[in-house]
Amino acid sequence: MKLASALTVLALAAAPAVSSATSAFVIDFNNLGNTYTNVGNSYAAQGVSFTNVLTLVNGDGLGGLPNGDYYTASPTLGSGVAFVQLDGTVNTAAYMNVAAAVDYKLSFDYTAISDVVISAYSGLNGTGTFLGSYTLAGNGSTVEADVWTNTTFNFNGQAKSFVLTGLSEFAAPGAYAAIDNITAVPEPTSLALLGAALGVVGFAARRRQA
Repeated sequence: MKLASALTVLALAAAPAVSSATSAFVIDFNNLGNTYTNVGNSYAAQGVSFTNVLTLVNGDGLGGLPNGDYYTASPTLGSGVAFVQLDGTVNTAAYMNVAAAVDYKLSFDYTAISDVVISAYSGLNGTGTFLGSYTLAGNGSTVEADVWTNTTFNFNGQAKSFVLTGLSEFAAPGAYAAIDNITAVPEPTSLALLGAALGVVGFAARRRQA
């Protein structure tokens, strides 16, 4: 009886530490309205918010390509993508804040006409501990870039904010980037720990019933 009670206490102590440090979501920027809509708190229900991030919608007729569309080869053609301008005349940085934090990696599709950098921090709005950065190599030649790359950003810890910047504070004009399908999933180790904690709770409950 004492062993079961001790295991229950241990499991309940461990479970919040695991669950509060992980967040799972997919942000696809679909159905957010017209082109140049501020993403802002559109994904607040998933605990995610954006600063200096706009939407672009395929079929808006504003691009320079023959069919008048921006980002015609985006992974979700016919829907929206996120767009940032990081040339210093409009913005020097764009932010994604995650209330519950992201564990160790973030996956997404991107296109950029010059190199940009994504960095992870333990606090909101690029504060707290710096957890790592990754350069997204330019893979397109125009703002209507139709080359997309799927990538995974690995960082050292649990991040509550991600910051996208040019390679310098005042990057060359045309430091544009677009991002789509941002995906965060808990690390397998975190899932395993949570499963073990829940298993201990179940074991203790069965012992009490017996």
